[in-house]
Amino acid sequence: MIWLFLICLALFIITLLMLLVTLRPARRRLRRPDRPEPERPAPAVAAPGPVARPERPPPRLPSEPQPEPPPPTAAEEKLPENAGELAELLRERGQAELETVYFHPSSDRLREDSAPALRMIAQVLLEEPGLRLRVEGGSNNNINLAFRRARSIVRYLTGKHDISAARLEAEGRVSPHGRNVAAAKNRRAALFRLN
Repeated sequence: MIWLFLICLALFIITLLMLLVTLRPARRRLRRPDRPEPERPAPAVAAPGPVARPERPPPRLPSEPQPEPPPPTAAEEKLPENAGELAELLRERGQAELETVYFHPSSDRLREDSAPALRMIAQVLLEEPGLRLRVEGGSNNNINLAFRRARSIVRYLTGKHDISAARLEAEGRVSPHGRNVAAAKNRRAALFRLN
């Protein structure tokens, strides 16, 4: 007899819970009388006539050849091999590309073989105490990853070589070319002189 009572009680509780769950959205729609109705702005009415839409370029057909990026000039292709060349490039052109800063795939973690290039940057910053740089990290298509890569270079320089963080800025850049040779060059780090 007690078992029958417990089974009925359990069915009653389950039915009550199901009823509460189904009525809950309806309860949310009810307004409490002590709260005023929020004012809603009137919907904007469009003026009669044609709607101006921004023009989009026609989509490229797969058969169309993709334009090749312009080849780099000799001055752009010059990459520093030591701290003296890096300092000279920063003085003359105000920027320098570093192909030897490597990251783990799809990550902002620096690889161990990046240490010589990072030491070279630190040496230039230590030799010129007034120098301020913007560090740009690159990625194929992820601006967030590119920014995190630049930030990890800045963290390495400030942590391992005691460079002031006020002298360094981090910025990311993405390649408009996708996954090709030009994009691989865009994944490297770049330095820009700020003063």
